[in-house]
Amino acid sequence: MNSPWFRAGAVAAGILLSAPAWALGGRGAPEPAPLGEAARKTWGPVLEEGAREGGLPSGPLEHAVAHLAQAGFTPETARTSLETALEAARRGLPAEPVLAKIAEGALKGASAGDLAQAGRARLEALVRARDLLVEAGHADGADRGRGLLVATALALESGMPPEPLGAVLARGAGLPPGQVMAVVEAGEALHLEGLDTQTVQELMVDCLDRHLRRPEILRLVSFAREQHRRGLDGPAVRAALWGGRGGAGSPGPGPAGPGSGGAPGAGGGAPGRGTGPGGGF
Repeated sequence: MNSPWFRAGAVAAGILLSAPAWALGGRGAPEPAPLGEAARKTWGPVLEEGAREGGLPSGPLEHAVAHLAQAGFTPETARTSLETALEAARRGLPAEPVLAKIAEGALKGASAGDLAQAGRARLEALVRARDLLVEAGHADGADRGRGLLVATALALESGMPPEPLGAVLARGAGLPPGQVMAVVEAGEALHLEGLDTQTVQELMVDCLDRHLRRPEILRLVSFAREQHRRGLDGPAVRAALWGGRGGAGSPGPGPAGPGSGGAPGAGGGAPGRGTGPGGGF
């Protein structure tokens, strides 16, 4: 566990899996050029309405507005695109992932109608995620950074079926939200990789029951992806992962040798986070 690879992997995992879910790869637009003085005069009312009156976070709002301005939107058309972010704030949901989706679409040349539709889809995913977390027994106040809520919404947006996802969330009720968030993100990555739903659910439960840490979850995803791309189906991937011993209760090390809870061996890069079905642009 003290090898140079493991130390480097742990650093990468800490950077990738501790970031807000909406900021991870494929989920947002790069930083735009800052608004100039003239543009600030033009867009000032939009920024003020959004931040002071609408309760939107000023940084993500300005990020989205800068992309809208550079894409040729006027303040009037931009207000229509920003309406779903304002609705998220009014409903007590995090507006940052909606703003990130709007900024991404503006960067890619989406129309005002497409931006509104994509923002609406992300808002609806957040609503479904909140309902799923409540049903699974997660207290909203415990998820202070809203990371678990957003990770669940993005997993639903990527096409993960709500029933097995809800079952995993129920299994993780009472655990730290950050731990469950990392498992949800891993499940989404494995779903996007093409593993079958049952295997994805079982691997997510394995992570929870073995109390795997973030670096170990990252290694699990890398190992599973590598084995799947070699032609193994889901059950064979899981068997290879745990040395053929099956479920989460099995003792001992994984294929990498000794490790906390039987963590898998080195696989490769970080878990993928493509946009998936309904991902938008």
